[in-house]
Amino acid sequence: IGVSFGGNQVVWLAAHDPRVNAVVLISTPVSLKPVRRQTILREGAAMLLPANLRVFRWGSAGDFYWGWRSMKGYAAGPETLYRMIDRLDTRRLIAGLGDRPILLAHGRADVAVPFDNARILAAAAPRASLFPVTHGTHLTLILRPEVVTRIADWLAVHLSETAAAQPGSQAAV
Repeated sequence: IGVSFGGNQVVWLAAHDPRVNAVVLISTPVSLKPVRRQTILREGAAMLLPANLRVFRWGSAGDFYWGWRSMKGYAAGPETLYRMIDRLDTRRLIAGLGDRPILLAHGRADVAVPFDNARILAAAAPRASLFPVTHGTHLTLILRPEVVTRIADWLAVHLSETAAAQPGSQAAV
């Protein structure tokens, strides 16, 4: 399971390790435009949609805003997050995952990483399932109980299928 840039890293890992049997990507970018103040404000406004209000039990709108602002341009060592995403080439890597199942959960109200990113990745992946979440934002998607439940259900099905197909597994005997 990878959330946002963590999804790019999960695809890289799966592309380099065949033991990764299933992949879940949540709000994962193909590329990322610089996050500006307007992006943060629009994402914050979308958090006020009724389906997203439950996230405020974990913190105030100010907590989320200052947490996001503290990332200071997404600098990670000598390389920015933007360059790392481009270098990982997630679209190419996901296409090479073959018959491994992939779930792409993405909010339709995501301003930071627009929904089209999920469509692009789904089109590149042979066994991708797209899970669009109405009113889901970049900050609220993984905090919504119905999203977590759907991801857990999907993993239970697909991990049991891949376990049953493994030679020597109890399910395969």
